[in-house]
Amino acid sequence: TCPPTPNPQNYPASAFRSLSALCARSTGRGHMWSNVPSSSSTAFPLRERGSDQEESPRDAGHKAPHHIGGPQVDYRVVVPTRGRWRPACEIATGRLLKHERRPFIIVKTLAFLKRQRIPVKRVTLFVSDDEEKRRYKDAVKQDPYWAHVGIEVGRPGIMAQRNFIVNSLPEGAYVVSFDDDLADIRWLHQPGSLELTPLPDNSLERIFFHAHSLLTKHK
Repeated sequence: TCPPTPNPQNYPASAFRSLSALCARSTGRGHMWSNVPSSSSTAFPLRERGSDQEESPRDAGHKAPHHIGGPQVDYRVVVPTRGRWRPACEIATGRLLKHERRPFIIVKTLAFLKRQRIPVKRVTLFVSDDEEKRRYKDAVKQDPYWAHVGIEVGRPGIMAQRNFIVNSLPEGAYVVSFDDDLADIRWLHQPGSLELTPLPDNSLERIFFHAHSLLTKHK
């Protein structure tokens, strides 16, 4: 499930639009956090590589986070995963994948990140043991784009794994965590409509940057 919603009195509405965007798909979830202890006043490390033009509050209020963006910053995408090196047809229950022999991780989360053009160097898979690491190394070779993705051995169990990830990253790191069964992110394109629209390709980073700018401003 998505992280608990903070007190709305402390954050602008646009913050919730940005952060909730990664929790919009029922087949997968995403979380963002900065690896900064609550007692620390350390600011997030920024590495400016240009930024979108500043939006006025009036303009920003009518745009989605992936349209607004924000200053570009360093980030890490982490995917805690286990057993998803198996063929998708052995895991998925839907008809769409019943004949799909490629690894589940390749046709789900990694396929989504590839469509969004997330650089391989920013992505790390966290697995439970050395045998799982070996299986995943073989699996990701089936897509040349992911052949050299980082794979780290963490801990068995999702709670222990998430704690391991947080503790293994440097203080101040900006981290986005995705489940390993993410198919897509969809967003409400028109107010009052129930129709959800797929996130455009190559726009996910702008959600990261928008969320980071709000987290930094309202931390």
